[in-house]
Amino acid sequence: MSRAERRIAEFRDCRGAYKYDELLKVLASLGYEPLKAGKTSGSRRAFINRAQGNHKLFLHERHDGVMPQSMVRRIQRSLREVGLL
Repeated sequence: MSRAERRIAEFRDCRGAYKYDELLKVLASLGYEPLKAGKTSGSRRAFINRAQGNHKLFLHERHDGVMPQSMVRRIQRSLREVGLL
């Protein structure tokens, strides 16, 4: 199993908080690219997967670098809907 596959499996099975920098690596391995949101976007982040019909993910980058369980579940649900998890 490759490192990317292990990260995806770890995120898929995650039931609690998850580190934001690890999520970036998972999204990159799934084909997501960050969107440039502009100067006034603050902590909002957007990602797009052009291979999945321009599927977009929107999230908030927390200052402590740890995403709460509710955000992890929302992202997992969205990725399952498009068949990536």
